[in-house]
Amino acid sequence: MSNFSQYSLQAFTEHTKAALPFFEDMDKVWFKRGGEASIQASMKEKVFREKKYAMHPFLLLYKHQEVGLLWVELSTESYGNITLHIPEKQHIEAAIYLLKQKGFFKRKMMEVVQIHDHSHYRDACFKQELIPNIRQRMCLWLNSIDYLDEDPMPIDYYAMDKNCLEWSGELSARAHVISRDYDQYDEMKVPEKRIALEKAVWDGLYGNIIEEASIMIYFQDKPVGYCYLVEVESWGFKRVPWIFDICIDPAFHGQGFGRALSKKIINILLDMDYEIMGLAATKTNRYAIKLYEQIGFQHVDNFYEFFEA
Repeated sequence: MSNFSQYSLQAFTEHTKAALPFFEDMDKVWFKRGGEASIQASMKEKVFREKKYAMHPFLLLYKHQEVGLLWVELSTESYGNITLHIPEKQHIEAAIYLLKQKGFFKRKMMEVVQIHDHSHYRDACFKQELIPNIRQRMCLWLNSIDYLDEDPMPIDYYAMDKNCLEWSGELSARAHVISRDYDQYDEMKVPEKRIALEKAVWDGLYGNIIEEASIMIYFQDKPVGYCYLVEVESWGFKRVPWIFDICIDPAFHGQGFGRALSKKIINILLDMDYEIMGLAATKTNRYAIKLYEQIGFQHVDNFYEFFEA
């Protein structure tokens, strides 16, 4: 018999009164952490009315009494996030256990999102033997820097378009297999799935593509890398250029192409009406993080993604 046999998950709707105290408590925790405005309305909008991604909202019950709420948001069949708000810490691992039993971590990479500023959600995932991928969010303040000096290299740049995505998806999958970054995540390492994801992103899965800054880098008349960006809402800004993918052919690593491409897209963005840009890098990718830091990116926070092998 499981230690969590007295727990269950119950789907809820916008009109479920038992969910309201947990949304209100989210606001209280948010204000204690320094938040300046209520997040309750935006949370409800996201869960019940936005309908952009597949959403699964649940109340966590212990002995038939509500002890927390959570929702699973799947942007693709292999990636999503889980937002949890469980005021009493002793119930947290039960929620992770039940989500695992429902298969939400099976062959999926799931970011764990929380309002509480503590490690109990992360620790519960470790106790349930989920495998972590730790990523670092970074930002660059575009409104406080000058144009970057572009390295003198025999390279050319061309605009990306949807016709490039078969090539870019195959290259991205190949690069991730070599780096072993996201080793268990099919949408990173399986070419067909990577290509399908890149096409979905280009069609607006995560936001509008910033076509002016989505470019390919050519060396000796051959494409050797690319970068494309989406416009997202983040850090209190409505329009943040976010590097969805930046990739250099592994055969050309260590020759300065990644640095040159990064500087090029930043200079393009400086001519546009943006205040800040962002990206997320896997913590084990020390080379990339060091490169971004040298260019001027700052560390914002770390976040955890988990999956079940």
